[in-house]
Amino acid sequence: MTTDLPPPVAPVPEPATTPEAAAVLATTLRGVAVGVQDVRGAVASAVAPSWTGRTAAAHEGARRRLLARIETAGAALLRAVLATDALEDRVRRLRREWETLEERRLALNDDIVAALDAARTALAAPGCLPPAVGLAPAPDGAALAARVRLLLADVDSWRGRCAESEAAYLAALAAVDTVLEGARTDDPAGRRVADLLGGGGLAALRTALRLRADDPFGLACWWRSLGRAQRQALLIDDPARVGNLAGIRVRDRDEANRAALAADLAAGRADGAHGADGADWADGADWVDGAADTAAAVAELLDSYGDAVDPVTGDQLVHLIVYRPEAHSGDGGVAIAVGDPDRAEDVAVYVPGTTSEAADVSGFDRVEALYEAMADAGRGSVATVLWLDYDAPSADRLTDVDELVDLAHVATTAAARAGGRDLAEFLDGLAASDAGAPAHLTAIGHSYGATALGYAGLGAAPGTVEDYVLLGSPGEPVARAEDLAGQDAEVHVGAADHDPVTLLGRHRGGGLGTLGHDPAQESFGGHRFAVDPGPLRAGDLVANHSSYFSGAGLAGLAAIATGQRVAEVPGRRAGEFLTLSELLAAASVSSGAGWLWGHTLPGMLR
Repeated sequence: MTTDLPPPVAPVPEPATTPEAAAVLATTLRGVAVGVQDVRGAVASAVAPSWTGRTAAAHEGARRRLLARIETAGAALLRAVLATDALEDRVRRLRREWETLEERRLALNDDIVAALDAARTALAAPGCLPPAVGLAPAPDGAALAARVRLLLADVDSWRGRCAESEAAYLAALAAVDTVLEGARTDDPAGRRVADLLGGGGLAALRTALRLRADDPFGLACWWRSLGRAQRQALLIDDPARVGNLAGIRVRDRDEANRAALAADLAAGRADGAHGADGADWADGADWVDGAADTAAAVAELLDSYGDAVDPVTGDQLVHLIVYRPEAHSGDGGVAIAVGDPDRAEDVAVYVPGTTSEAADVSGFDRVEALYEAMADAGRGSVATVLWLDYDAPSADRLTDVDELVDLAHVATTAAARAGGRDLAEFLDGLAASDAGAPAHLTAIGHSYGATALGYAGLGAAPGTVEDYVLLGSPGEPVARAEDLAGQDAEVHVGAADHDPVTLLGRHRGGGLGTLGHDPAQESFGGHRFAVDPGPLRAGDLVANHSSYFSGAGLAGLAAIATGQRVAEVPGRRAGEFLTLSELLAAASVSSGAGWLWGHTLPGMLR
C-alpha cells in the first residue's frame, strides 16, 4: 500500500506589525504625553494674584477651562499609551510564535523532501516496479500528512490571534474617543482612567514614589505591586524621576528615559524653528552647555540599534537606564545597557575613566565587545551596562580655564568619591529590580573609573556585587581587597606591566599615591589576572593603558563576568617590577628619548 506524500508547506507570512514599530509608536506617544504634562504644569502655575475683579475672574475661569482640556488630553494619551504598550507585548509574543511555526515548517519540509528522495531511491532499485511519482510507503506518508495538518491548524490559530490583536488595538483607540467625550459630559466612561490609578489617584502615587526614592529595594517591591496604568501614569507625569530611580525595573526606566529624550528632541526642534538660542527644551531656562550634545548622541546611538533584538528575550536589545543630559555641569549622565539586566543571568557594569563624557557615549564600544565575548561563552543570557553618571575629570578645550580645572580633578579623589556613592546606589538598584533569581553581577572600573568603583564597593549593599574588576587603576581607597568588598565579593585586578597609570598608586616602592593604593600589589590580596603587557615603547604607553578590552584582557573579563575561572598572575612585589620612573626611563631609552616628555599626563589617563 502506498500513500501520497504531502507537498512542502508554503512559508507563513511574516507579521505585518513589528514589535520595534509598536515600541517606536509607544515612545512617540509617551513623548507627546510628557509634553502635554509640561504644558499642564505651566498652565497650573499661571495664576495672577495681583489681578482683581472681573479681570481676575475671567483669567481664572479661562485658566481652569484650559487646564481641564489639557487634563482630558492627558487622560486620552495615557489610554493610547497603555493600548500601544499592550500591543507591543502582544506583537512580540506573536512574533516569537511565528518564528516557532517557521522552524517547524522548515523541519517538516526537510522531512518531506527526505522521504520523497528515499521513496524514489527504493522504487528505482533493480527488480522494483517503475516508480510512481509522489508515492511512498504508507507509514511515512501518513505521519507526514498528519504533521502537515497539525501545522496548518496551528498557523490558522496564530492568524486568528493576529487578527484579534489588531482588533483589540483598534477597540482600545476607539475607547480613547469615549474618554474624551465622557470627560466633556461627565459620563462614567470618562472617569475610567482615574479608576485605573486607584484610590487617591496620581497625587497619591506621586507621594508614594517620593517616599521610596532613596530605598532601591523598597521601591522595587512597591513598583512591582503597581498595575500597568499606574506605572505608565507616573512615567508620563515625571519621566526624569522614574527613568533615573534605582530600583525601578529596567524596561520602565528605558521607556521613561526614551520619552524624556523624545520630548527634549521635539522641544529642541520647536525652539530651532522659532529661532531660540540656548533655550531649555522643556521650560525656557538656560540649557546647560553640552546637554544638547548628550541628547543628540544618545538619540543617534539608540536609532542605530532600532531593530536589534535580544536573542534570549526577543525584546529590544538596548536599554536607556539613565538619561540626565544636564547633569555634571553639562557633561551629562547616562547608563545604557546591551541586553536586559533584569532578566540576564550574568550582568557586567562598566565604569569608564578620565575624559569620558556622555556627549560622545564614551566606552560604549567596549560594552559591546564585552557583551559579544560574554555571549560567546555560551553559559546563558547576558547583559552589559555602560555607567557614565559621574563627573569624570575631562577637558574638551585645554585653553578653557574651567575645563582645565575640571581635568585637574584627576589628581584628587573628590569626583571618585561622589561618583562611587551614586554608582553604589545604581548597583543596588539593579540588584533590587532583578526579575528572577539574583543575577551574577560584575562591576568593572577602568582608570579613574576603577577608583570610583573602589568607593562604590565601600557603599554598596552586601551581596549586591559578586565580582569587582579594577583595570588600569591609578589608586584605590583601601590597602586590602577584603576592605573594599568584605567577604561577599571577589576583587580582580588587571594591570599591564607597561601601563604607567597602574604605577601611580601607593606601594612599598613609592608611587604618587594621590588616589590611593596600587591594587596590583601582592599585598593588596586581589586576584590579578593575565592581560597583555603592552610594548615597552614610549609611543605605546597610552595604548597600553587602553588595551584591556582586547586580547587576553577581554577574554579574562568575559570569563570573570560569566562566573568562570580565569588564569591568574602573581601580584607585584617590591623590587620585582618597574616603578613609574623606571618604566618611563626604559620606554624613553627604547624609543629614543624625548617623545615621552612631550606628552601630557591627561593623555595617558584616558
